[in-house]
Amino acid sequence: MAKRKHSADWMLARVREYLSGKGSYRQIARANGISEWSLRDWVRKYEEQGEASFIERAGNASYSKEFKASCVLAVLRGEGSVDDIVAKYNISSRSVLRHWMKQYNDHIELKDYDPKREVYMAGARKKTSLSERKEIVEYCLSHGKNYKNTAARYDVSYSQVYDWVRKYVADGETGLIDRRGHHKTDEEVDEMEHLRRENQRLKRQLEEQDLSAILDLYDRSIVAYVISGHNDNKLVFDTFEQAIRKNPDAHPLFHSDRGFQYTSKAFQFKLSKQGMEQSMSRVGHCIDNCPVEGFWGIVKTEMYSLNKFSSGNEVRSAIDQYIHFYNYERFQERFGVRTPMEIRMAALHAKNPEQFPITENKRIQKYKAKFAA
Repeated sequence: MAKRKHSADWMLARVREYLSGKGSYRQIARANGISEWSLRDWVRKYEEQGEASFIERAGNASYSKEFKASCVLAVLRGEGSVDDIVAKYNISSRSVLRHWMKQYNDHIELKDYDPKREVYMAGARKKTSLSERKEIVEYCLSHGKNYKNTAARYDVSYSQVYDWVRKYVADGETGLIDRRGHHKTDEEVDEMEHLRRENQRLKRQLEEQDLSAILDLYDRSIVAYVISGHNDNKLVFDTFEQAIRKNPDAHPLFHSDRGFQYTSKAFQFKLSKQGMEQSMSRVGHCIDNCPVEGFWGIVKTEMYSLNKFSSGNEVRSAIDQYIHFYNYERFQERFGVRTPMEIRMAALHAKNPEQFPITENKRIQKYKAKFAA
């Protein structure tokens, strides 16, 4: 396991700064030279596991196949977003859980993970000849790509075996030739490699796109959504105004987090003008925003992570298609295997619409016991 950049005490201090209201995620992150996402992760884990979640593990964590499956199903059943489940079960990172979910969705068997520390912690990469690398790769491929056992058998590191197999599968024996120190520029690579690099650069740009959406808590349908390259007031205001145009007579309770857009006087005026009240949990307890955070996890897992995009237009088109699928075709267990729009239409034509109470969870119960007594 890589050595942490910050000590447990230092991370706990930043978490307590946020929970005590000394600043927003962005303010504290910028003041301390860390990413906003890192701080959000620390806060979530602290709320779920307390100080124990910051104890540094000696080596990689072990995960059983049953544990992996239970975490994946927790997300798919809507028990929380990817970040919520990572914090609740103290998983090392969101990328680990997303990898398990991809395997599950691809019908790949989840396996027990019991790391051999000496394989991962090799002090130096062992020098090998081309024939030795070929023998190692062939052994690994013939044994179901068991990188750990292969590394232990030939006294090389896990990363060496993984790199050799990946290169061999992609380029054959020529991929095993040692080309270190000879990185090619974009002009020197072939067309396929050039496209791959362009796709990687584009993916980084696409990850900076922001999607704003408003979700109906009754039927879980997406009422309005807007995509923008800037997470600003205009993004949120455009989404709200789109929802009002579609539902001019709606006066619901509006749930949100404490983002600067939702706490601004301009947005408060828009709510008042529409005859709406706003509900926002206290700092560090974003319970009001949980349902839509769960929706973000679904979108990333079922649409974004499973596809490759070559342009911003392709991403926007995929989002349009997915949200239509989510509203009209994606069955939900909580509704008795019906879609959000089926529930909405049934409610509009019913004298006494069916009720679907939100299942209580530990975080909400803890919050109510402390602040709503």
